[in-house]
Amino acid sequence: MNITFIEYYSKNYAIVIRDESQPLLVARDRATEKVIYLIPELCKMTGLDRKSKNDNRLMGKIAKYTRLDPQQRYNYISELTQQIVSKTEKNLNQWGIKISETNPYVDAVNLTTPRIRIGKKKEVDIKKGTFNIRDQIYEKGVVEDWVVFYSENNKRRDGKLADELAYQLRQIGK
Repeated sequence: MNITFIEYYSKNYAIVIRDESQPLLVARDRATEKVIYLIPELCKMTGLDRKSKNDNRLMGKIAKYTRLDPQQRYNYISELTQQIVSKTEKNLNQWGIKISETNPYVDAVNLTTPRIRIGKKKEVDIKKGTFNIRDQIYEKGVVEDWVVFYSENNKRRDGKLADELAYQLRQIGK
């Protein structure tokens, strides 16, 4: 029995796909080489889970891409754009999508690095636009009661928020 993605999501998840002509995103599971098709309007950006954030080796690898100086970032984006265009030009033309291979020119001002002071005499060390604060900044507040309301439709997203709040409160002893 054949079923379209539109029918599948409607029947199984009560999700209505609005753009029936959108191109699918194609991903490949590196471990199994299985091809996975994703519907762009159903895709959402995600962050890193707590375990990943605490993995120093992983964070070091991620930092190679997130802590770039402006020229490195520009070069990386230019190379990525050229790769996307060269590998997908046929499909892009079919879908009527045009991607410029050159980045737009933007006038900018290079600002001096700000000085951030915490506590009485401590100053935060800022490198490449990022910094870590390891020392206590302020006194812990007292929170007596918390309530988080959310609808059944948003249980998955807002339930994660409630779980994260509960975790953070336990960390500060509440």
